[in-house]
Amino acid sequence: MRYKKTLVVALVAAAAVGATTPALLAVEPTEGASGAEAAAPGELAPAGTPDAGREVTRVAAALPDYTLDYLAQNVPYAIKGNVTDIAKVPPQVDDLGIVDVFTDVVITVDEDLFGKYTEKTITLRVRGGDTGNGVVVVDGAPDFKMGEPVFVLVAEKEPDSIYGDNYYVAGMQHGKYSLDEAGNALSKDPSKNMSYENLKEAVAGTKG
Repeated sequence: MRYKKTLVVALVAAAAVGATTPALLAVEPTEGASGAEAAAPGELAPAGTPDAGREVTRVAAALPDYTLDYLAQNVPYAIKGNVTDIAKVPPQVDDLGIVDVFTDVVITVDEDLFGKYTEKTITLRVRGGDTGNGVVVVDGAPDFKMGEPVFVLVAEKEPDSIYGDNYYVAGMQHGKYSLDEAGNALSKDPSKNMSYENLKEAVAGTKG
């Protein structure tokens, strides 16, 4: 019998698209090893992965199934671009002494479908990342790769949120799509995959 220490995070709707900080529900031992549980400290990433051989801790999160329409209606920016930098962020410690690990992702902006974002790049703060001694993976967080063409629904900076004074992806994994050469927009949830043209049309329609 194996026990794992699991960090459970409740992500209410406002937390992913607004200023409310996700509420910590529990840090307790859990039995078994399902995909929703945290990887035990000392567990190593498998061979063939970018972090092969490194210690991995997985943070389990309860993430609402946000729709594209809901997210697009509640964000100021809908950015298409390419990932040009991925930078480690020093671990953050909150008032309760809980450590949060983040990564900053820089995207060169091709366009904002809403026409409001005018800078050439945008930096998004994403939960999870490199701690120096290992890797923290947050269930439901979006994944980014260097050079990747992406579409992201971006929430406004909210200094009182867990992201601090930084832009972030609204709805976590539901607010990010990878764009392939065939013109597809691919979600971490395959049931939400669609063509980029259909994605653009759906997003633009929420502001019309």
